[in-house]
Amino acid sequence: MKAELIRQRLLAAGRSLPPADHVPYAFEKRIMAQLGRAKALEPWLFWNRILWRCAGPCVALTLLVGALAWWGPGDIQASDSLTADLETVVYAPLLMAQEVW
Repeated sequence: MKAELIRQRLLAAGRSLPPADHVPYAFEKRIMAQLGRAKALEPWLFWNRILWRCAGPCVALTLLVGALAWWGPGDIQASDSLTADLETVVYAPLLMAQEVW
């Protein structure tokens, strides 16, 4: 309520003053030029920049891991029990889903 009263008084005070004739030359053109330069926010532009900045480190990491796999120790053999354990862990959610139904 009090804010509305203050607003009305400010508008009345502004309307009571005569308009000023000393506006700078081409003021409206400068304002319109500034509005034209403002770019609209594009949500995909943010993701585009971040993903392109992450592409280089991802390629470097891929090359490093590939080099380690290629020139690393090659005599490591996976045991049968490790393979069976991995298969059990991977297929566990599917086996539980079949039991429920």
